[in-house]
Amino acid sequence: MRGWVDEGVTPIARVAEAYAGPVPAVWEWYWPSRLSVDLDVSDAYADTGLARSLGLRLRHAAGLDVPLYAFQTSAYRGTVLDAARRVAAESRVPYAVHASDEGMNHLDPLFAATARNTATRTLAEFVRGLR
Repeated sequence: MRGWVDEGVTPIARVAEAYAGPVPAVWEWYWPSRLSVDLDVSDAYADTGLARSLGLRLRHAAGLDVPLYAFQTSAYRGTVLDAARRVAAESRVPYAVHASDEGMNHLDPLFAATARNTATRTLAEFVRGLR
């Protein structure tokens, strides 16, 4: 039997501290039922009768006029950046930054070691550009 191998961009100690620390840093203590309904209905990102009945405005990109930052890991196979580019093209976003790291998994942007965290590094560059 092999023991835990702590390699990759996220040290296990960071994950353990976030999940088991003295104050919850990762988990919400509840998940509102309405949020699940909204996510299920908006997944298609289409103006359907059901979306309208719930008061969801799924097509409002034209009203966006702030810079956009999007980051994608290996978890979504290109769909995050495709969606971000579509939003930017349909909006008044003055500029957008699209970054990715296919070597990162879904939770690595939260927990990865600072020196190996592409998400925080590219986000910091984006924020510096907002001046």
